[in-house]
Amino acid sequence: MTTSPVRAKRAFPRSRVFFVTHARLGTESFEVRVRDLSIEGARLEAPNPPPVGTDVHLVYDDLESRCRVTWIDNRVFGVEFHFPLDPSEVPATFLAAAKRTPASKG
Repeated sequence: MTTSPVRAKRAFPRSRVFFVTHARLGTESFEVRVRDLSIEGARLEAPNPPPVGTDVHLVYDDLESRCRVTWIDNRVFGVEFHFPLDPSEVPATFLAAAKRTPASKG
């Protein structure tokens, strides 16, 4: 099932990353794979993504970002952060990996 809208050109580039973390939906937590990341959003993968429009909390160690599901394509889905990430709070290993492997635009 694809519910991906036509997206305007992104204001901030996304960078390819790969790490596993958790998202919280209310009191439930589920594992997600982060496939790309920008300061304004991310592309995630999970067996059962939440519906478009759902607010979730993306959690990694002590970092937690509120975001909203904006599109779904099978197990892959996009989220937009309610507040842009502060690059100084993103682990340096992610930023280093992101600089080595820029994501394609689209």
